[in-house]
Amino acid sequence: MYKAYFTKLAQKDAKAAKQNGYKNRIDEITETVERDPFEPTPGHRFEGLKGYDPQIYTRRINRHHRFVYTIEPNTENERDENGAPYEGVVVVHRIWGHFP
Repeated sequence: MYKAYFTKLAQKDAKAAKQNGYKNRIDEITETVERDPFEPTPGHRFEGLKGYDPQIYTRRINRHHRFVYTIEPNTENERDENGAPYEGVVVVHRIWGHFP
């Protein structure tokens, strides 16, 4: 399991996306990346953007918008509700629009 962390810009983007009818899609992608950020799923497979360090990944929300995230190690040793440590932290950078 991974912990999802939304930047301030991603929180603002999520609000706009949900107001435009994409709440279920955002929630579904968030649940997927928390389970496994590399899991290929129908309708929103992940893609790595080339030339970025750290590696940036995207998942398609619709034709114009992408769920953009990076994966960082769990340096704070954060744990889930059962006390198990997270494998890493998924930092969500953008949801509504393109990156950067």
